[in-house]
Amino acid sequence: MPQQVQGFYQKIVNKKMNHTSQLPPTQTEQQFENHMLSLVDSILPSSMRPVNDTHTGVDYIFAGTKIDRKFGFYYGGKDSIRVRLNKTELINKSDFTMVMHPDRIDFFSTQKIRNYLRKHPKSAEIDIKQTPRIDKKTGKILFISARIKLSDLYAQEKVKPLSVIIPLAELARNKHHLKLRELAKLQERVERVLSKVQIQRILEEKRRITKKNLFYEKFVIKRKAQRIAKRKAIALMKKKIVSRR
Repeated sequence: MPQQVQGFYQKIVNKKMNHTSQLPPTQTEQQFENHMLSLVDSILPSSMRPVNDTHTGVDYIFAGTKIDRKFGFYYGGKDSIRVRLNKTELINKSDFTMVMHPDRIDFFSTQKIRNYLRKHPKSAEIDIKQTPRIDKKTGKILFISARIKLSDLYAQEKVKPLSVIIPLAELARNKHHLKLRELAKLQERVERVLSKVQIQRILEEKRRITKKNLFYEKFVIKRKAQRIAKRKAIALMKKKIVSRR
């Protein structure tokens, strides 16, 4: 890893994880991931529009909700996802994260990852195999790849993901071609969960706006009280000066 990157990430623990691969010998890890991606794309509803953006972390947009797609077994193991960091800050503009597991798909708010990394920066393990993404014009580091444990994220941030139970690994390994009826059922199942995702995003936005408004109202009240106190102090000082004369 370049010396510059090491300086950026002194506070993050570097560990090289050893995971045993459970993939069939006839399939490489990359082939397995490609088969799973192809399968997932085939069962996503047509209203989920793909986004071609390699920097912001947004892979799909569904009814205005920006969604990031991740594997739940980063580094070749289980219970892990890949994140992009600049120092300890998450580089991701998505609203929700979609995590593909061997037996299901999880959806949860990306804000949970941001909160987790702010509170526990040392929980991110840098992927020493991947070189940092560099801005060609400025030469500055845009982000570096790291790994976080999903179980720890879920526990620390009390994440209750919206899940769709689908045997992704089994279908991907067997290169199973779904019949139209089976495909339609899976798409319907995914769309039902995505509708819940959309509702949850709207509720989160309302809570953020309410919190922001409350903060502004408290700020205005505090400033008003400070101005009144200042005027009273000045008036009292003038009164003391007059009485002395």
